[in-house]
Amino acid sequence: MVPPSILTMRELTEKDLPPAPDSVEYSAWVDAAVTASLKLVASVPVAAATSDDAVWVKGKIYNGAQTYSTRSAEGIPGAGETEGFKWHTRQSIHDVAQLSYDDFERGLLIDHSLNEAKYIESCTEAKRVQVVKQGELEVWQTLYRLPFPASNRDFAFAILTVRVPESAATIPGLRAFLVVSIPFAHPREHGYTRGRYVSVEHVAEMPDGKIQWTMAVSSSAGGMVPKMISEHSMPSKISEDVPSFVKWAKKEFRAAT
Repeated sequence: MVPPSILTMRELTEKDLPPAPDSVEYSAWVDAAVTASLKLVASVPVAAATSDDAVWVKGKIYNGAQTYSTRSAEGIPGAGETEGFKWHTRQSIHDVAQLSYDDFERGLLIDHSLNEAKYIESCTEAKRVQVVKQGELEVWQTLYRLPFPASNRDFAFAILTVRVPESAATIPGLRAFLVVSIPFAHPREHGYTRGRYVSVEHVAEMPDGKIQWTMAVSSSAGGMVPKMISEHSMPSKISEDVPSFVKWAKKEFRAAT
């Protein structure tokens, strides 16, 4: 029997995290997360067709990113239970003349959550809660201040940041990395509404030398936000991060070049 995917909206707890990094259990946990994430990402360009039975539906282009959304919350390659919330994806292509693959690693793979608080305006704080393996598998909490009438949000999640092994690379010889976030059970910040999301970010070198950045997410805003409104706005919302990151990263990593 195939074990359920770890890419779910269910909050992980302490017992769901793997033990010490040098254990067999830790390696198996990471391998399972990487396998599920790569399967999910690989399904996007392949299955995003116009037929009635396609898993993904091609959406609009926002901020230079092509968006896709699933027809339903079930039967998504690599994904698990998301409590009825669909998956939404954005995919953008970047010229190395503006940002290199190494720049993406420095901005998204390394110190991912700390950096989000620097280029996402509404993200006011990122706090490390727990470390399983420093720089690879940690638990974080992020706080967001939103304009009235929306209430402020906090998110708690386990985050895995890893380079894709060459044996699992989509294109042999070209580098890629993953950022996988899964909801985690942690006390809510006072005065904030708890939101949840499970997401996968995949950044990869392309044969033409450009960089492809894919982000897939299933999210529950929590609070009183109607599910229909949340789902409808998700493609445009997740695409806002693309120009924000590029502008910040160019200033941060390319200012001296």
